[in-house]
Amino acid sequence: MASNGSNNRSSASANPKTQQVVSPKPVERLFPFALRARIVATGEQTLKAIRKKIGFLLLTEDISPSRVHQILKQFPGLPVYQRYTSEDFKTFFGYQQTKVIGFRKSALTRSILKEFKSLGLSALQGKNSDP
Repeated sequence: MASNGSNNRSSASANPKTQQVVSPKPVERLFPFALRARIVATGEQTLKAIRKKIGFLLLTEDISPSRVHQILKQFPGLPVYQRYTSEDFKTFFGYQQTKVIGFRKSALTRSILKEFKSLGLSALQGKNSDP
C-alpha cells in the first residue's frame, strides 16, 4: 500500500501543469511597443489615406452605434474590434478624445490580434486572415 501512495504522489508531481491555472498575459503590454514602432494611427483622414496598410481597427466601447456602423461601411473587409474606453486610449496611447485607432500591418499587429483572439474577443466585421 505504501507503493500506491508514492505512485499517486509521483504522478501528481510529474504533471504540475494540470494543477496550475495560467492566466493570459494582458494585451495592453504590447501597446507601448506599437507606439514606438509607429504602427498606431488615428484621425479619420489619416485612416482613410492608409486604408490598405491597416491591419485592424480598434474602437472604444463608448462610441455611438451609428458611428460604428459608419466605420464598418468605410472599411469593408477590415477586422474591427471594440474594446476599452476613450479614457483607456488616453492611458495606453496618450490620445485624448480618440475613439478609433488603426494598427498598420506588421508582425506586432499580428501579435496583438492573436492576443485579442486568445481573450475571446471577436471582430465586429472583417476577414479572419492575419495582416
